[in-house]
Amino acid sequence: MWAPIPATEVVGGERSEPFTSQRVLQMARQALSATHQHLVRYLEEEAKNSELSRDAIEVWGKVAEEESGRFDWAGAPTLKALEEAIALYPLDGQGVNTPLKPSTLAWHDHTGVIIPLTGEEERILVEYTPDMSDEHRVERLRYRYAGADHALETVFEWRGYVGRESAVVDGWELMRQSGRGFVASLGGTFGFVVGTVARRLTRPEPTLGRDPMWRRRLIGMSEKYPHIAAGCPDLSTIAPVAHDAAAVFVHGTVSCGIQSLKELYPLPLQPPGNMYRYEHDTFLKLDENGSALAEFIRNRVHAKRLLIAAHSRGGLVAVVAAHQLKAAGYPGELSLCTFGTPYLGTPLVAQGKKTLNLLYKLGEEMVGAIPGMTPLAKGFFYTVDSPILPPGIGVMHEDSDGLPMLRMLGNALTVRAWGSDFNIHTARSGFGVVAEGALLGALQGRAHDLVVPTASALGLGMAQPVLSCSHVQYFLEPAVQTVIAAFLAAPVPAAPPAPPAPGASSPALTIEDHGDYVVIGGIRLEKRRENPEDAAKEQSSAMTMRAIKLRRTKKDPTE
Repeated sequence: MWAPIPATEVVGGERSEPFTSQRVLQMARQALSATHQHLVRYLEEEAKNSELSRDAIEVWGKVAEEESGRFDWAGAPTLKALEEAIALYPLDGQGVNTPLKPSTLAWHDHTGVIIPLTGEEERILVEYTPDMSDEHRVERLRYRYAGADHALETVFEWRGYVGRESAVVDGWELMRQSGRGFVASLGGTFGFVVGTVARRLTRPEPTLGRDPMWRRRLIGMSEKYPHIAAGCPDLSTIAPVAHDAAAVFVHGTVSCGIQSLKELYPLPLQPPGNMYRYEHDTFLKLDENGSALAEFIRNRVHAKRLLIAAHSRGGLVAVVAAHQLKAAGYPGELSLCTFGTPYLGTPLVAQGKKTLNLLYKLGEEMVGAIPGMTPLAKGFFYTVDSPILPPGIGVMHEDSDGLPMLRMLGNALTVRAWGSDFNIHTARSGFGVVAEGALLGALQGRAHDLVVPTASALGLGMAQPVLSCSHVQYFLEPAVQTVIAAFLAAPVPAAPPAPPAPGASSPALTIEDHGDYVVIGGIRLEKRRENPEDAAKEQSSAMTMRAIKLRRTKKDPTE
């Protein structure tokens, strides 16, 4: 039976003021009970850091436009601030921007809500009725910037601060019309939800062939973490190197290698000098990414033992690369370690065109449990509306035809796979993006890390002990850090024997023949047998060992 929830509407001093994180914090402190106050710390972080804030689009839209112009390059769509909205001018399919009409305009209505959740699981029906000023804004923006083919979408955009130990989970619910208003439903556990209303005038866009954010993301992270950028070089920038042991890190969807490597090597800890990273555009096909990685390794990293450590989608890329390296006869020993890789797919991809919007948020740097997003990333988050996912993303669908073939290739490789079962009630804070009707709706009923089901992450190779972290926290886990560090640690070379004193005789080298093997100077060596069934070769092998013994124990005639 439905009952009203004592929610708190978040508006400014005047209805015309935009929604801001600072206003949410002020009202949450007053409205939430003592049992929820431990979760308010996330609102405090959001209110004091512009990259964490959830301010309305009109607050940061101009900065997003400036960033879009600063990082403009061929083949990238363009963002512009139009009044209180942000607009996307995509490519026309021929690599040219079409400036006459934007494909999407997105803005926030001047309202929000704080919804307390008091039970272990609750169903919530959210009702929103726009006022006249909201309706006037739609008509004004449609008349000035949109066309007849632009459809209006009303979205309930929410963030849940949930669980006894707290997790931060985001959702994006398309509201359905009901009378004069709109409704959306979701479910949740103990904590609270802060929701806002975003509206879009949109028409379908061409499929994005490339991620417009990946170059900007790499530049920004390189500037922010120079010790990782320099200490774990990008494979595309290095001259050929040689190591006894080396590792290459492969990042996940709409991400950057520096984001995870900074967890492995936080300051003042410095990278070991034999860790590299493969930076790539994850919108491209897996085989395109994998072939490029294999070529970089084959030509530039010569190692007796090579580890490819990969996160999320990066594990699929690593399988393609390792298969090609093995087929080409890479001389070193190859090992793969994957973390949260969707070998059986992830239901997040089934969210259709919402998938890219959520992945843009997930791919940003996490500050604690909260995603930090530049205005440029926020702009793409609100405006991208491709009905068909890029091939590099669509392949992770649970019904994808490409995943069974990929697993077949991986069966011949040495793969150790880690997955996680994240519990929002008992685990430490984590961030995930899930949508479609519940805070954990898309993954409900399955163990998961908030993005990839545990069974999917363990769907290839040798399953490792299940962790309890979120999808973005694998490289904070001591077990993961230990495995990678142990592989890269160079063995301590044995001290060379001291030369004999002048005039002294060298000690005789002891040789013990044990049939199948021989011990020479304390070192066990297996006897080589080309064909164990060939008695003549067995006898020849034994004679060879005796000859070695006689030669090595014969005294120097000069003594």
